[in-house]
Amino acid sequence: MTATAHKGKLAQMRQRWSDMPKQVRWAGLAALVAFFYILPNRWFYEYLGFPIGSEYFAFYTTRSDFAAVLFDTAVFVLLAVGLNVVVGFTGLLDLGYFGFYAVGAYTVALLTSPASRLELTWPWLAAVPVAIVVTMISGVILGTPTLRLRGDYLAIVTLGFAEMIRLYAARNDGLLQGQRGIPEVQHPPGPMVDGKPLFGVVDSKPYYWLILTVIIVIIFAMRNLE
Repeated sequence: MTATAHKGKLAQMRQRWSDMPKQVRWAGLAALVAFFYILPNRWFYEYLGFPIGSEYFAFYTTRSDFAAVLFDTAVFVLLAVGLNVVVGFTGLLDLGYFGFYAVGAYTVALLTSPASRLELTWPWLAAVPVAIVVTMISGVILGTPTLRLRGDYLAIVTLGFAEMIRLYAARNDGLLQGQRGIPEVQHPPGPMVDGKPLFGVVDSKPYYWLILTVIIVIIFAMRNLE
């Protein structure tokens, strides 16, 4: 199938979806969201696959924690949604977008981990807004001298920013503690029914559900902005 024919098929599918009654589209979206929320449960995903002869090919990773795989995938999806705003909506070739992700992540680690060089133990909920503000400030600092750049020039500047963050974090054994990173970062709050922390270090499902909820909220916000 050529690229033109493939685009034509996608356009037809979009048109069919748009022609459906609103109630049907909402029901389909609700079913899809429910599927993603149920997906990390082993009693559900272990039956996802298809038989070929005497072999059964699973849709999930049989040798790893599928919930952890889903969480890592959801992180990349969230980053892709944000990158689509910069590159897709505004047309800016920003190759340093993920450097801001690192700035926010390290800010939370520095403020909440007892093993950080700042020797602070802020609550997770208090550190996240500060990380957002610090990331915004870093964006303003980078964006102010580069507002008039376009194309390859903007790509070079933003790529240099991301590389500076990566190299400093990996090679400097100072504030960000080099390759070892910053351990013991605080978890989001919330207890389970038995009183144990909801966001522990063993089960990845609560983290996946949290980030999936954030993705859904941001997608709706982006649709309204669009």
